[in-house]
Amino acid sequence: MRLISFFLQKLAQAFSGWSFRCNHGVLTNAIGILFEYIFHKIRLDISFYGIVIIANYLTDIAAFHVLLKLIIRSFFVD
Repeated sequence: MRLISFFLQKLAQAFSGWSFRCNHGVLTNAIGILFEYIFHKIRLDISFYGIVIIANYLTDIAAFHVLLKLIIRSFFVD
């Protein structure tokens, strides 16, 4: 039960003041801890925390790439 309350507290911290370029570190940390706990309970030796962090940064990069393409197309292409 403590894990669930900890996870909800971290989610509340992550989503307070949410914006496009916010720091996702708190949310990523909470998700990483949750998945490591689940994998530990079902006896899997997988470290999911690093995968969540990498996916988080790749999502930010992909969103920035799409916005950059739209800006370049709208201003520099006939």
